[in-house]
Amino acid sequence: MSLPPPPPPMPLPPPGLGGVPGALPAPVTVPPSPRRGLGRALGVMLIVGGLSIGVLSAAAALAAPRAAVGKFARARAGCTTTLKFDRTGTFTLYLETKGRLAGTGGDCASGTYEAAGSAPPSVTIGLVDPSGKSVATDATPARHYDVGAYRGDALARVTIRERGDYELTVGGSNVDVAVAVGGDPFADQRLWGVIGIVVTVLGTLLGATVVLMNRR
Repeated sequence: MSLPPPPPPMPLPPPGLGGVPGALPAPVTVPPSPRRGLGRALGVMLIVGGLSIGVLSAAAALAAPRAAVGKFARARAGCTTTLKFDRTGTFTLYLETKGRLAGTGGDCASGTYEAAGSAPPSVTIGLVDPSGKSVATDATPARHYDVGAYRGDALARVTIRERGDYELTVGGSNVDVAVAVGGDPFADQRLWGVIGIVVTVLGTLLGATVVLMNRR
């Protein structure tokens, strides 16, 4: 007696389909967008740029008082010199007990000077405008600087209402002092400090935001 042939095997469904175990499809890797790479680079550049400008601003702030004081006009005690005011405004007169005077107009001797002792010497100040009238001085808030070759304290304040040549006469028995005329020696330092802080913070925050937005 012969047996019937066995039935043909059942076809297997494709792998991973129909509940039959099989290999899962390989995951598809999506390459990163070139734009995201450029975005991250831009963010890093903003951070580095902000920090760099902050460092440069800090250096400028440190150098600002010395540069400002060096530009003051000066007259040593016992002499008269001509000051040329090219703008109007309020200026401060400083009694300098240490400094250096280059060649100026009038009878002021050039060279370095430094007063001995801790008590500030007594001086008198006379300022005459272009028309020959005496210019009054006012009290000024206390202000001190000691930068580079110069050391001074605010002495008085004067308001210049017209441009031109003024005659400054400084009287006093101690010739190792001078009177300097200028503005606030620390104004530019404060300005550079604010610029540095603002640019550094904005550059860092903006750069970090751009980097985070393009990290995937």
